[in-house]
Amino acid sequence: YLGSPRTSVVERDERSGVHVPREVWKPDTWHEFNQGIHYILSADLVAWVVKNKDDLRALAGTGPEDVTMALWMLSLDVHPEAVPWMFYVHAGRWGDSAGWPEREAQSGCKCPLAVVGLD
Repeated sequence: YLGSPRTSVVERDERSGVHVPREVWKPDTWHEFNQGIHYILSADLVAWVVKNKDDLRALAGTGPEDVTMALWMLSLDVHPEAVPWMFYVHAGRWGDSAGWPEREAQSGCKCPLAVVGLD
């Protein structure tokens, strides 16, 4: 379960699109999760999610999808693992740091440069 791990405060403002009531999640912070629209799951984890999708629906909607995925992974004792180049994708670094893919590649990063330009 690879990505850009972080933790954050649970949004309690009812006007927010990611509002989570205290009755649904009591702690004020989330467990560590891979934030954003991107993370990598191994084939065996994807197969487990598909096989158990009906049981996992109970946790769906607990929070944003990245947090929900982390909760599913925690049930298997699988924790987020950082992949440094994924930080750039999440932070939008390709837009404000011209040339970063080339610099990363020259420094030995084995990241696929195809992620550049995903919006």
